[in-house]
Amino acid sequence: MTLPKVDKVNARLIGAGHYVPENRVTASDVAKLVPGWDSETIIERTGIKERRWLWKIDDKTQKIIVPEVEQDSVCHRSWKSDKIQTNAPVR
Repeated sequence: MTLPKVDKVNARLIGAGHYVPENRVTASDVAKLVPGWDSETIIERTGIKERRWLWKIDDKTQKIIVPEVEQDSVCHRSWKSDKIQTNAPVR
């Protein structure tokens, strides 16, 4: 199957951003979640000593704690069938 030739793409980049979560998770923290693995094995296999996670892990239950965020602190977006709506103006 061949795709039709497209002469012009009608798209534009309207913004970019990034966020680095404050919660640092070490290889030893991850090792607590993966039975049979230690921090050295994780570092050896992935090469990652520390990660940044948005969520935290409960020390007693080892379950993820989903953070609560205020509605005003994030840009609310929702998909519609024909467009994306956002509370930020598009220029």
